[in-house]
Amino acid sequence: MELKKQIIVAVIAYIAFMAYFMGVFLPTFTENVGGNEMVDSYLVDYSKSIADIENLVLDYGEEGRAFMTNFFIMDSIYVIISVTLFHLLLKWLTTNKYLSYIPFLTGTFDTIENIAVLYTGLSLNMEFIGLARFFATAKAVCLFSSIIIIVVGLVNIIRNRNKTAS
Repeated sequence: MELKKQIIVAVIAYIAFMAYFMGVFLPTFTENVGGNEMVDSYLVDYSKSIADIENLVLDYGEEGRAFMTNFFIMDSIYVIISVTLFHLLLKWLTTNKYLSYIPFLTGTFDTIENIAVLYTGLSLNMEFIGLARFFATAKAVCLFSSIIIIVVGLVNIIRNRNKTAS
């Protein structure tokens, strides 16, 4: 399958997954964790302390912490879909073949973060919250780097098409 068709399939999979995640799964998750936010959002919000994150996990309650396993599964599916999509986009938009592997770093960091959060929620051993925060930050840096490279690549394509059309 050629690259553009792969990108189209990945975009459709991404949109379908996000529609399900935001429309069905996230409201169920919020209900099961007592209306609290996701741990992920606290990890990259540096106005929140480690103690705030620990309290959030405790506020989930036993049922909410058990539901974190479902979130781990959904986030793992998201990692697979988003890494694939971003890898294909970067492969298409850049001439440097190494840049297209940044999403794999993002996915690795996200998976390590998710394992640390899941372990924390299930065991109530709060030692791994700092590790989760570190990998959430590394994930964010890689994700934003990928997005910037994609935007620059798209701008270059548009600019080149406008030059050839003139």
